Amino acid sequence: MPRINLLPVKASRKLEKIQREFLALSLGVLGLVIALGVGHFVQRSKIVAQQATIQTRLVHAQNLAKEVRRVEDFRERAKYLESRLDVIAALQKKQQGPTRMLDAIATILSEREQVWLTSLRQVGDKLVLEGETMSHADLSNFQIALDGGSKIFSMVALDFAKTIAGRDNSVLQWKISCMVDLNAS
Repeated sequence: MPRINLLPVKASRKLEKIQREFLALSLGVLGLVIALGVGHFVQRSKIVAQQATIQTRLVHAQNLAKEVRRVEDFRERAKYLESRLDVIAALQKKQQGPTRMLDAIATILSEREQVWLTSLRQVGDKLVLEGETMSHADLSNFQIALDGGSKIFSMVALDFAKTIAGRDNSVLQWKISCMVDLNAS
């Protein structure tokens, strides 16, 4: 029987097997490197996208903070203006009371030609009127008109009345005190 030396064939097959295993391993490593590269690229893209989202949200938060400050400034300004309006309303209310009081006195005096007002003082709710008249009847009519003519005046009282002799005729000096309600209508 002839003898054939199969050692070189075995060696070549072994070499081919090693080369195939090396090629498979190389392809596996290359595939792994490509997969890791693609994974790295995908993760890096996600990180960049998240950073862009974070930046956008930070800018949005800064804009909202500016808006919040603007709204707070607006509220403070509105509060300030409301307090000013309250002061104006209070001043108008305080202005209307004395105006109505003086109008009531002027109306009463204009109906009585023989009664003159020489002094008017108000301290708190108390009003003191001083003046002159020609007769007791005119003074009495003036006092009655003060007491009943307006809700502004109450507790009208004659403090004194004295006659002063003049060159041509005598004049009656008087002083009346009363309580004043400037909020009455």
